[in-house]
Amino acid sequence: MLATYGDITLCTIEDEGARDWAVPSGASNLRVILPSDPVTNVQMASRGYVLGDRTLLCSISTRTLPDGFGKGARAKATMEQADHEAMFMLARRSFWGDRRFYITPGCDQEIAELVLREWIAGLDEVLVCRVKGEYAGFLALTEESDSALCVNLAATDERFRLAGVAMALYTEAVRRAHENGYARLVGRISSRNIAVMNLYAHLGAKFSDPLDVFLKEVR
Repeated sequence: MLATYGDITLCTIEDEGARDWAVPSGASNLRVILPSDPVTNVQMASRGYVLGDRTLLCSISTRTLPDGFGKGARAKATMEQADHEAMFMLARRSFWGDRRFYITPGCDQEIAELVLREWIAGLDEVLVCRVKGEYAGFLALTEESDSALCVNLAATDERFRLAGVAMALYTEAVRRAHENGYARLVGRISSRNIAVMNLYAHLGAKFSDPLDVFLKEVR
């Protein structure tokens, strides 16, 4: 799969193990996603790849929820039409180094912003949290399967962390998954994002399926 951002043409490959993949014509950068394994890491390093990130699948059961679930949230999240510019301005402060967007080994900011804009442009409705009228956070949901709703993208303004913005967004996402008949709310997060891991854990998530993201420039 090829995608072009400025002068970067990215090829993303998902596989089960390290190998020498044929580089598609025109590709300048490779992003390879593989099951996490120490031996694989050594094999990829020997091929000139940089380990960019390790991600985990988070899964929250939404079949049954406690009475009053989410009622104690200090902030409130509501569904709104996506304000793409407000989302971009907030997200680019929140996602430094996130390998969904920083697709070059050297974390090129200009390229990352092009990738981020593309992600956000595809969103129509999102959960939004405001604090004293300010855009404090958003969370986008997509259907993963008939039984799972997925957190596609979420970001919060660090200034409002103590206002409970992230908790309001995620508890509302869990509630909506439950009310719409989904058995699980899922998301894939960076293992480096301790704050979000703690939030998922607080909501009873199980963590599984670690994947490593490798990056390489090929021209």
